[in-house]
Amino acid sequence: MLKRALKETIHGVSFVTVAKNARVVFTIEDIEVEVSWNGKFCLLRAVFPVLKALRYCDSDFPTIDKILMLPLTTHHLCLMTRSCLVLLINV
Repeated sequence: MLKRALKETIHGVSFVTVAKNARVVFTIEDIEVEVSWNGKFCLLRAVFPVLKALRYCDSDFPTIDKILMLPLTTHHLCLMTRSCLVLLINV
């Protein structure tokens, strides 16, 4: 869903007026190249639970049960994406 939204953004009428500097061109290539997109998706899948844990630590209410569950979730998601990461390394 995120990839579709990004593709619709870069192919939209308002994006045509954006100056196409090197950073914009590189970003477009990252979105359209499947291998690069899969790598970023795997990284975000692993990092998101850690960011969520930091938000829980900064909150004002007790969340120790949720904090204990997040490393297990992160480990499970990393195992799910192991095959994706192996394919990216071998490319």
